[in-house]
Amino acid sequence: MSKDFSSSEWREILHLARAASDLPSNQRIIFLQSKSIYPELIAEALKIAREFDKDPDEPLGRVNTDVGRFHLVEYLGSGGSGEVYVANDPELHRKVAIKIFRSTVAASPTASQRFIREARAASALNHPGIVTIYEIVRSGNDTAIVMELVPGRPLRALCGSPVDLQTVISIGQQVADALCAAHSSGIIHRDIKPENIMLLPDMRVKLLDFGLARQSQNIPEATALTVPGSIPGGTFRYMSPEHFRTQPITEKSDIFALGLVLWELAFGQHPLSEKSEESSFDSFHSMVVGELPEKPLSKGKNLAVLEKILRKMLSNDPDFRPSAAEVVQWLREYDDQSAAAVSIPVYRRSRNLKWIVTVAGILTIVIVYLLLPAFHRKEVPRFIQVKRATDLSEENSATAAALSHDGGQLSYANADGVFLQSLNRNEITRLNSPRAFIIDHLAWTTDGTRLIASGFSSENNTPAIWSIPIQGSSSQELRVGVRYGVPSPDGKQIAFISGDFASVGLMDLDGHHTDILLKANQPSSFNLLSWSMNGRHLIIQRRHLITVNVDDSPAFSWSLDVFDIKKRIITSSRVNLPDEPIQSISAIPDGSIAFIAHDGSSSSSHEQLWSIHLDPETGRFASTAKQITDPLLLAQDLSSQGLSISADGTTALALRSKVNDIVFVGNFDRKNLTLSGFQRLTLVDTSSYPHAWTPDNQYVIFESNREGSFDLYKQRVHQRLPETVLSTPGHWEFLPQVTPDGKYILFASTKNAVRPFTLRRIPLEGGSTAEVQTDGPLDEFRCSIHPKGRCVLRKTIEQREFIYYDLAPVDGIGRELARTSWVPPILGDWDISPDGRTVALPIHDVNSARVRVIQLDSTEGKSRESEVSLAGLSQISSVVWLADGTGWFVSVDTTLGRRMYFSDMQGKVSFVGNISGWAVPSPDGTKVAFLHRVVSANVWTLNGR
Repeated sequence: MSKDFSSSEWREILHLARAASDLPSNQRIIFLQSKSIYPELIAEALKIAREFDKDPDEPLGRVNTDVGRFHLVEYLGSGGSGEVYVANDPELHRKVAIKIFRSTVAASPTASQRFIREARAASALNHPGIVTIYEIVRSGNDTAIVMELVPGRPLRALCGSPVDLQTVISIGQQVADALCAAHSSGIIHRDIKPENIMLLPDMRVKLLDFGLARQSQNIPEATALTVPGSIPGGTFRYMSPEHFRTQPITEKSDIFALGLVLWELAFGQHPLSEKSEESSFDSFHSMVVGELPEKPLSKGKNLAVLEKILRKMLSNDPDFRPSAAEVVQWLREYDDQSAAAVSIPVYRRSRNLKWIVTVAGILTIVIVYLLLPAFHRKEVPRFIQVKRATDLSEENSATAAALSHDGGQLSYANADGVFLQSLNRNEITRLNSPRAFIIDHLAWTTDGTRLIASGFSSENNTPAIWSIPIQGSSSQELRVGVRYGVPSPDGKQIAFISGDFASVGLMDLDGHHTDILLKANQPSSFNLLSWSMNGRHLIIQRRHLITVNVDDSPAFSWSLDVFDIKKRIITSSRVNLPDEPIQSISAIPDGSIAFIAHDGSSSSSHEQLWSIHLDPETGRFASTAKQITDPLLLAQDLSSQGLSISADGTTALALRSKVNDIVFVGNFDRKNLTLSGFQRLTLVDTSSYPHAWTPDNQYVIFESNREGSFDLYKQRVHQRLPETVLSTPGHWEFLPQVTPDGKYILFASTKNAVRPFTLRRIPLEGGSTAEVQTDGPLDEFRCSIHPKGRCVLRKTIEQREFIYYDLAPVDGIGRELARTSWVPPILGDWDISPDGRTVALPIHDVNSARVRVIQLDSTEGKSRESEVSLAGLSQISSVVWLADGTGWFVSVDTTLGRRMYFSDMQGKVSFVGNISGWAVPSPDGTKVAFLHRVVSANVWTLNGR
């Protein structure tokens, strides 16, 4: 909605909208055209009429009917997107709330998928003040969300007269804290109103209905889930000014809506209500421009301070509103001490004031530059040259690097240890680094006397932080179970991330006196960390699990949060940076934050160095980030990380690497559990992925991207060139599996890499392909390597369970074999035993290593299953059965890639090697093909001006 209409035009728009809302929708446009000749006014009136005529209380009359397994027993209410009922869950013997989407939403694939995606995002929130979402149900033409049934009454029941001050404060704290959890996970609610806040009998609150919520990324508002031509999603009387101006909806829009709710509770009426002395038009116009009543409504000291807080939350400009964390802090201070002790700045803006502030700012800058010529102005550097500083091969590739604060020395780590190198003279010194320790991050202390090295044990992957002196004594282990140590600018503390990526803390330089500052709301996690230049704030990259895509792979969003160490609150969060995730972050002299990210200009975009200004006092980010490298400076086929910048801002350092996925073959000694005689099989400079052997143990079958799409190949051991199995222009063929009888290769196929995938077969000796029936889109499949084994097809049921079916190469899907509860998967992470009787499924967990074992030939479609714990490991990425079925090759994720272990059926583990892919044993068990990611990483310097 435009804000450029005059007052008389707004008055006419409102009059037309109300008249049109009394007519059937198909008659409105003709009526409006008969009343006005101005298309802009007609369009705005039509939008507003759609909002006026919503009837949120008209039920569909579906009590005593079923949706899936849920039996509807009571109607609760409805909104723009659907109706809500009380339902019985016969399996878990509990009552739930179930929201059934309206037919207009369910009929639209885009709308329904967006609702489902956003419901999954909301389901990831784990907060006592947010209603729990259990699952999504599709039944016939119905799509519904099943959620916690909350006893109590909507907050609307308290509206209409002033509410007790302590109650207002308590409700405000609880809702703001819930919003803080949502916002820190990258989720905007978008429909905060009294009806969506449930007050429990014990005065706790629950925030309901994330049906309009969405990820707070820089998504055009045109993609918001609304009726075409309507105001962006939300409830009319609780929308922020930016809703009406069609500006981006952000976390601050939720703050505005909460301010309206709390104002209504505290003063007994909506601040822009028609119950005021204003006309209905004036009230509506106030909502568009965000104008509050001029005169203070409260005379008492306590309520006057609350009014200041609310006016701050209801600022016309979103940048002037506090964050949810600040609202929590202010209300807590208000509640804990006298109201007079709480100082909340109040901003009022008008066109005249904006002009005065602008002119005053310009005059101030002119005075500073003219009258203080010696004033030291630090500018954000621009880097114009890049140069490789080390010459390391694949065998001794750098794993971490850092630049000293004076810019004169660099340090790097690799398999041979930690080294110090002069930038000017190229002199290299080896330092006393820890043994049996793989370093993935280095940072200099400000005084230049030591390095803080983070990494993990080469024996058991346990993370730790060490202190390495530049001269003299041996290195010192500071603390186990932590990672990514970054020393503070004053040299007194080290910030770190916990070993499970779930918290951020501080310790002193000797590793003592730890203090946990921030904990992630599951399933989010922390993965990058830096100090601000003045040491008041920590800049933290947080990863949020949004949902699991239709292909069952996890999808994530990232935010860059600023944490005020003294106040212990997140002061700012950015999720619309050029590209996520950010690869590395570092402070620069003007107080800005530099980071490496893609430029996002095209599908072939390049990494660049960016900066975003950080206010040193408030800890808030500026509105935009800017590129500080010349456009093609880093435009090589390399990825960059490990950014560090000198104190004067003229030199930067980054670890730049090139990666190639290659198929190797090795000999496997079953008795000693060793791989030896490694031989590189694929000799091309492109990615290849092994999946199967021919029954005679002679050929490895793999997929490879040779001409812009993945095709199938087979290659004999000791042969230098592959033979093409299938290459179809415009199609992808991948995940090949040889059937137990050795007659066919089954594979997944898709056109232009777009789902749904289909299952097809081709004779092992070549020939034409044919589709294999799977009764719906292809999920995943596996085939045993023993002649008496079987192939199985897996289907995923609404992220609730996996079902395994018998799979015949010609006839397709067969009988159901077993079921097991769903866990978040990774493509290709599970395997079937050689005899075809058992499935091994990894549980992906940063704190443990577990394998679920599922017996396929159980009765009545129910699996007999157990779990095997692998002692000393965590973060399993995949499991593959040994050829004799007595154990697994287990791939484990680390910060530097994957490592491979062997585990027997009792969970006894032994290390195989730094193999960064998965194993594919030959049928006779004497050889293993495996994927290995070859990395060539060197240190590069960037010079600025």
